[in-house]
Amino acid sequence: RPLAAKTSVPAAESVSASNLPTAAGATSAVRGMKVRSSVKKFCDGCSVVRRKGRLYVICSKDPKHKQ
Repeated sequence: RPLAAKTSVPAAESVSASNLPTAAGATSAVRGMKVRSSVKKFCDGCSVVRRKGRLYVICSKDPKHKQ
């Protein structure tokens, strides 16, 4: 089987340190707003506000609801 030897890819070339995500790029230190095309209230603490011509949802009960 000479064809099988030609198509194999060495494992060292497929995974290198430059292709792996860095610690800074993989996670963000500060949680930001969700980017959505339509924002919706999730609970009673959520309120829709307009700032700088855009709609945002801010929540006093759960910070995860920010959109």
